Amino acid sequence: MKNLNATGILEAYCEDVVMDGQQEILDSICEFDTSGNVTCSNLESAEATCILLENPTLNVDNPNLRDALLEASGLERIVTNFRNSVSDTLSSFGRDMLPEKLWMVTIPLGIAIAFAFYTAMRNTLMYIPSVTATIIELRTGVIPSLRDPDFEKYRKKPDTITLLTGALFWGCFISSLLSGAIMGFIVFLFLWQQTSYGAFQFLIVGVGFIFFLILRKIVSKV
Repeated sequence: MKNLNATGILEAYCEDVVMDGQQEILDSICEFDTSGNVTCSNLESAEATCILLENPTLNVDNPNLRDALLEASGLERIVTNFRNSVSDTLSSFGRDMLPEKLWMVTIPLGIAIAFAFYTAMRNTLMYIPSVTATIIELRTGVIPSLRDPDFEKYRKKPDTITLLTGALFWGCFISSLLSGAIMGFIVFLFLWQQTSYGAFQFLIVGVGFIFFLILRKIVSKV
């Protein structure tokens, strides 16, 4: 109310309406009982709003009168309706964002785990033969060591060989994790109700474009 009063928007309109003094408001417009409850049902909403603007300290001095004027002005009802509308919109948006079926989550998750496991096994089966073959070549002289022109450079950093084990583990782990996450996310886009239509449209357009390129290449060769 202070911020609205500072703008001066309603100053001209409220000039003939606003009455200063809480007791004057109580005696002439609002009704109150022995319990201290105040009722301003006979007051128009514009007049109640102007009185609130003229008396910004009612929240501290007379909260009962402030509540009665808020109810008469309709501001509290407007704020409540707006808050409920925003809450309903956010709740509806949240419900729409959640997958409708459990299989929309379980299928991508299963595919992601399977693809990550496949990537890990493939990397492992590539790493072990590669490292073994490199060690055998080094031990048998296929890869020169003492006779290598760069031997002086190699002997200065022999500890760098210890990085190989960590690189094997973390490289395999991260590549498996990323590949599984990417594959699972792509499958999820095709199953989730919010993106399935767009994903299939994109797939159809992509397949059509690839088919057009292949057909164009075949026709150009012929």
